[in-house]
Amino acid sequence: MATATVDTLEKQKVVWLRVHAFATQPFIAIYFSVANAMLVHYFDSSQLPLAYLASGVVGFLLGALYKQLIGKIPRGRVFGGTLIVIGILAILLTISGIIAGAGGESEGTSVQKAVAFGVFIFASPFITLVGLESGGLSLSLLDLRQTKRLQARINMGATVASIIGCFLMAGLVPKVFSNTLYMNFIALAGIVGAVASLVVIQRKFELKEAKKAPASSSKNSPDKGTFMKQKYTAFLGITAFVSMVAFYMADFLYLSSIPHQEWLKEPSQKAQFIAIAFGVIKTGELILGYLSGSILSRFGLRVGLLLLPVGLLIFMLSSSVVGFYGGITETLPTLTYIGEDPFSLFFALVLLVKFTERTVRKSIDDPAFRTLYQPLPAAKRLTVQSIVEGRFKQGAIMLSGLLLLALGHILPKDETNHILPYYLAAVGIPILIGHFLLARQLYGLYRNKLTSYLRKGGGWRMIQDALFGFDILRDHAKAQHKSEFRTISLRVMEAIQPGSGVKELPHLLAGKKKDQDLGLQLLAHTYESGPEIREPLTKMVETSKSKVHQVKAKAFLNKYQNYDEVDPNRDSVFRLSLQEKESLLRHWYQTPDPPRPEVVLRLLKDPDRRVRSGAVRLAGKYPDGMYKYPLLELLENPEFASVAATALGKFGGDILQDLEALFYRKNDHRFKLKILRIYRHIKEAKASEIIFDYLSYPDREIQMEALKSLNYLQYTASGDRLVQVRQRIEERVEYLVWLSAKEYGLQNGVGADDLREGLHQEGEVNREIILMLLGLHYGHSKLALIRRNLQDQNQLTNRIFALELIENLLEDEDKVRLMPLFESKRPVHQIRYFKNRYPQAKRDYVANLKDIIIHTQANTGLWIKAHAVQLLGPLVQELPHEIATCLYHPHPLVSQTAAEVIARDFPEDWPRMLSKLPKEKARYLFELVDEDSDPDQLIYHKVELMMKVPLFRDVPPFRLLDLADAFSVRRFAPHEELHFSRMKDREVVCIVLDGALEAYRKDDAYFWFSKHQVFIQDIIPDSPTVKLASRRGATVLIVDREHFFDLAIHQSPLIEALLEGIHATSEKEYEMENILSLIRKK
Repeated sequence: MATATVDTLEKQKVVWLRVHAFATQPFIAIYFSVANAMLVHYFDSSQLPLAYLASGVVGFLLGALYKQLIGKIPRGRVFGGTLIVIGILAILLTISGIIAGAGGESEGTSVQKAVAFGVFIFASPFITLVGLESGGLSLSLLDLRQTKRLQARINMGATVASIIGCFLMAGLVPKVFSNTLYMNFIALAGIVGAVASLVVIQRKFELKEAKKAPASSSKNSPDKGTFMKQKYTAFLGITAFVSMVAFYMADFLYLSSIPHQEWLKEPSQKAQFIAIAFGVIKTGELILGYLSGSILSRFGLRVGLLLLPVGLLIFMLSSSVVGFYGGITETLPTLTYIGEDPFSLFFALVLLVKFTERTVRKSIDDPAFRTLYQPLPAAKRLTVQSIVEGRFKQGAIMLSGLLLLALGHILPKDETNHILPYYLAAVGIPILIGHFLLARQLYGLYRNKLTSYLRKGGGWRMIQDALFGFDILRDHAKAQHKSEFRTISLRVMEAIQPGSGVKELPHLLAGKKKDQDLGLQLLAHTYESGPEIREPLTKMVETSKSKVHQVKAKAFLNKYQNYDEVDPNRDSVFRLSLQEKESLLRHWYQTPDPPRPEVVLRLLKDPDRRVRSGAVRLAGKYPDGMYKYPLLELLENPEFASVAATALGKFGGDILQDLEALFYRKNDHRFKLKILRIYRHIKEAKASEIIFDYLSYPDREIQMEALKSLNYLQYTASGDRLVQVRQRIEERVEYLVWLSAKEYGLQNGVGADDLREGLHQEGEVNREIILMLLGLHYGHSKLALIRRNLQDQNQLTNRIFALELIENLLEDEDKVRLMPLFESKRPVHQIRYFKNRYPQAKRDYVANLKDIIIHTQANTGLWIKAHAVQLLGPLVQELPHEIATCLYHPHPLVSQTAAEVIARDFPEDWPRMLSKLPKEKARYLFELVDEDSDPDQLIYHKVELMMKVPLFRDVPPFRLLDLADAFSVRRFAPHEELHFSRMKDREVVCIVLDGALEAYRKDDAYFWFSKHQVFIQDIIPDSPTVKLASRRGATVLIVDREHFFDLAIHQSPLIEALLEGIHATSEKEYEMENILSLIRKK
């Protein structure tokens, strides 16, 4: 099944955002063309700079007003008000112009010129306001991940709409409308459509409001003096300044050349031409924007920064030479006449200047320039960007206006008082030379800055890239992060490892009511009771308005005061009550005296989960050889595996030999993964060497976990170990080329899209492994930075930066071998580049499927192997040995899938194949694929079911295999109930696939969980669920809660997705808790 990239709600949002953009962009294209045409008709070249200045002032004032309103008025009103104001101003300007007679064939009275001037100075501000409104609307509907993934689709629709608007203008003027201004009424229809679509959007979706920035944030902004003292940031600002001056020189050259064209006499003709030119430029933007990623990836940032000044310099120099020596009316030999007058060679070169400036700047120069901010510290990056974009570029606009105004009085003019444009081209040449020199110098500074950071190693903040799921939870749980997942992260942490959220307790207990609720719940799992916890509890007793909080806080304080009432030297702990055992644990947590090992050993077997978890943590606090084996046994218990692993990690080198023996003694790869996760807590050289040996273990998950652990420990290979690393990289490169060949070979196969997607994902995993292996040589913090930027393929800036890092970091030998893997990920490019080193034979569709199934490498993806088995079965007449051998595969996904295909497509061979299998496995597979069995219980089909849930839409299928194996499909009949007891079916997780579930508590309150929602039993400890029920029937995936967390917590891509679903469950239960508390008060 294909991975769904956009769920139903996202599709609706994207559709309406496209409709909205499609309405606004034709207005911009038409109004812009009309405004420019009227300006160049009624004003000579010397007056154009004054219009630039006035437009800049109006744009600055309107932009400042918009920023003030967006923080004080609901966003929807600001967006709608902005569009309405634009529409009203456009109507007033248009009607005023028509009444005054502007836009026709007249030469222009003072009133007509004033109206034309007013129409123009609002054109650029309208573009800015529409951009702010459209961008704000996208940010209000989409989160950060969605924006990165979907904004390009929305923008592409807007560009197409602009092209349509331009050519619509060219088609209607002057054939339909004699007065150019009438076109603005068509443009205003776009504003009406935009307002209507905005109303629909506000009714269908909730707009997120902007969060207010802290008042102290402005204190960290660097002032201009500090900015200019740093050479790199100073060159950023100066280069942007000169580049913007060059932009206005090119624009002024273009507009001042139009009046010299005899075939463009009337405003309608000028508007028609400007619209066509703008449409061609937009088309060029669209095409070059599509190619920009390949261009920048192939030729690098240097070409990206120098292409604009070099291109402009070539065409501007050419136009200047032609203008001085051939004049501005010299006919271009290869072009025919337009109307009665020739299309001049000079004007053709000017158009190339404008085309190059607009298309190259938007598609190549802007993404390349944004990459230059990446080497700056993250805290300063946005500040520096705002200074460059706000101060330097705005200053350049003002200086450009003044400069052009002065040139208008200095440069020679023709008999109609228009500047001779080739003089402007000559003035622009030194500016472009300066732009070229500054860009080249800036690139050199960028390289130096990049090299210095890479050499320092510690220059970059250590980036773990959220390698481990529990680290993600810790990050969300930190008080200073204020994450929306903070509450649920703490609850999940406590469910997995009781007491792990103790550091956040002081912040919770001193926070708001919701935080205090959670803090009081977590205290039940915590035995620490220092002053940082007692003080907020004491304050709660004295000042809290909630009687419930006062009673609970007082009860905890009494426990902390009486923890020493139990004699810690008592021989027997079995006769103690639960309260006495907890008091005993509190005593040992608060005093420096270590407990007697025999007492802790007894508590490690206590039937109460909280006491047992407390004893495990205590064993880690005071490591003793007597605790090793009881803790190792607890690794096999999902309920205590995580807390036991943390405790064992504190034993250091004393536990290494036992862990290594246990690793090879156990066959379960999940248990082996748990052992590997303990090694990373033992920061000793011997532990790192043992982990390195696991890189050759024939299991990809173990190899990946070993790489992550080495990354975490900052291990660097040398000598023979480095030779082994290079060998493993070579193996991965060969395998990646093989995957590319298979992906390319399946491109015409029927139903192979999902398999090709799986091969692509497998290739991405192997690229990540190659980068992690390179980290063993070049340093993990550097490679982690590269990985982070390469992973975001929708951000061109990040990808360019990552390739620049690779270019500057890798040795020449590695660079030649590996850069092609990241420059282009298209399979045909990979095959072509590596054809001499790893030649790939052309194979037909069936042969490719067989290759995928029988490929001998242990790192062949299980998911693509199973998918190939599913596709191959119906295509062949006889049972292939490739499918038959899959029955013996150790992973249940592959063996189950092979059994299903053989029983379905080769029923006559099924009994014979069963007879060859061991009896136990034959019985197991027979029962799974029997006619009366449920096919959805097979792992392959459970993964397909999970992929239909939006929660898992961004998670590759191969990452869901363990979860799918643990889940079982349960179908509730109408009015069926599932009752929980303390000994059976306790604490489960359910994902509703179809229908709806009701979760009932002891007080008969219930929560309703509809399609695709997640139910986690007792995520609020004080609200136990007693039964599940379904009124009309439901299909759910169900699994034991501890097993679920134990599997999910160690997969960082999975934990982020799960947090979103669990967050919704948590919020629903919390809201119900508040409602019930109000009912109880009444």
